[in-house]
Amino acid sequence: MERNFVLTAPHGLHARPAANFVRFASTLPEKITIKFNNIEADAKSIMAVMSLAVPAKAEFAIAAESVESLDKIEAYLKENNLI
Repeated sequence: MERNFVLTAPHGLHARPAANFVRFASTLPEKITIKFNNIEADAKSIMAVMSLAVPAKAEFAIAAESVESLDKIEAYLKENNLI
């Protein structure tokens, strides 16, 4: 399952928000991936997430194995003003 989002953080997905997102994603029991510019990265790896260099106002996708995890991820992104 996959959902598309638009990153609204003014500085993009830079170090601190990326690290916090990876920490959050690591609490989920399944595989989570982020896709940007046709590149897929493991959302539980800070190096993989940072390598995507998702800029502000860019569209990206997050894939997970369950709707429940996607709902949790979407809530996290909203609560942290990333989308």
